[in-house]
Amino acid sequence: MKLKHGGYGNKANNLSLLVQEGFLVPNGYSISEPDQYKPILKFPLAVRSSGYAEDSETESKAGYYKSFLNVDENEIEEKIEECFLHGEERFGVLIQEMVHPKYSGVTITDLDGSIVIEVVNGLCDKLTAGTINPDHYRIDRSTKEIQFSIKELVPELDLKEIITTCLKIENLYHGKPQDIEWSVDRDNRLWILQTRPVVNG
Repeated sequence: MKLKHGGYGNKANNLSLLVQEGFLVPNGYSISEPDQYKPILKFPLAVRSSGYAEDSETESKAGYYKSFLNVDENEIEEKIEECFLHGEERFGVLIQEMVHPKYSGVTITDLDGSIVIEVVNGLCDKLTAGTINPDHYRIDRSTKEIQFSIKELVPELDLKEIITTCLKIENLYHGKPQDIEWSVDRDNRLWILQTRPVVNG
């Protein structure tokens, strides 16, 4: 994984830190110009914008820039160009191999003293786009006991691993609550797709 830190936007910087700390992040690399793309990864790919106006401590701007999933070799250059076209002056693009998940989710590590986890089958795009009603868990941060749950889609969810991993990521950011996107593949490996500070906006 060659997600370099610096000059590639906050999403790339955050994932670079997670790689350095030993978390499982999809294989890939970051570029700052379209002509830096090299066909060295296995298709299909995720092409993801990474700007400095998103995923910061003051603004999330989730969905503000372009990102594409399951990109094949016939459209990769077009999607990279499109990401840069909708970007900013200092901007990066992540090119990563796709995870093929059984289920995916988002964890908020601290919301009024609770850990909040939402989960869907397959890719996380349906959840982040708000087009599906996810399974929902609210967990006490102190006791790790479930306070509330709606469990219909993913009965085999390993909450313990997700909670432990997400709190470790939070600790990397000096206890700053994190909004973490993740997937679990068919071999039950937990992949971290993104982390950003929890902000109001």
